[in-house]
Formats: sequence, C-alpha cells, structure tokens
Amino acid sequence: WKDGLGFCALIHRHRPELIDYGKLRKDDPMTNLNTAFDVAEKYLDIPKMLDAEDIVGTARPDEKAIMTYVSSFYHAFSGAQKCTALLYFPHGSRRHKCMMGQHLCC
Repeated sequence: WKDGLGFCALIHRHRPELIDYGKLRKDDPMTNLNTAFDVAEKYLDIPKMLDAEDIVGTARPDEKAIMTYVSSFYHAFSGAQKCTALLYFPHGSRRHKCMMGQHLCC
C-alpha cells in the first residue's frame, strides 16, 4: 500500500476510466497515493482519510487506518455493483422484485 499502486489498482479494477494504471510509476509513491486519494474523493465519494506524506514518511503505515480506508472502497464498489445490476432488469420482473426484496437498490 505504501507505494500507492495498490490503491490505484483497486480503483482501476472497478473503474478503469478513472486511472490510467499503465502510466503510474512505482518510484513515485506521492503521486500514486495522491492520485488514488483525489480520485476516490472526487468520483467515488470516499473521504480522504489518509495522508500521502504520512504513509511515505513512515516505516510501517498504520495497518488499521489502511484497512479502514480500503473497506470504504469495498462499500463504495459493492453498492455501485448492486445498483448497476438493477439497471439490467426490467421494472416489475421477477429478478427485479427479488433484488428489491433484498434491499439492494440505491
């Protein structure tokens, strides 16, 4: 997580249009981290909970803080996938009612 590539990969996996992963460099962690944090805040509504300078300047970043932030991505992406899935089912269809009954709609 310290080089920022993990955060960028997480975003790129689910929203490839937001980050050009091929242009990232492992030797530029500040840019990678700030890119991930800025994109997450602007496009995914994930608040910036970590500071790139703190992560880079620490021998071992706070694991709980990192995992708390990563869990925000899980919640953002799982909610988006559920809502996107609903778009593919016509209103009133059996599948739509099932999804609605499980409270998976936004």
